[in-house]
Amino acid sequence: KYIGKNLAMPEHRYVMEQHIGRKLESFEVVHHKNGIRHDNRVENLELWTIPSQLKGQRVFDLIDFCIKYYRHEVISALKSESLESIANKKIK
Repeated sequence: KYIGKNLAMPEHRYVMEQHIGRKLESFEVVHHKNGIRHDNRVENLELWTIPSQLKGQRVFDLIDFCIKYYRHEVISALKSESLESIANKKIK
């Protein structure tokens, strides 16, 4: 665990916050790609969201959600027309 400013948090969450430059939202989780929970290298971590509904979501609600919480990523993706290139660039 990372300990700072009188609070403890899981190291993988701290590493991801430092990588993306902001606090994680309550609906965001950090996934270890290789399944090894103590491997907290940024290249092994992915940011996931917890779905608000298990069976689906209206497209416009999902778009609004993405714009509200991931505005920079949406703009970058629209400019480059490649979400995969955005994800790969973030990790490197």
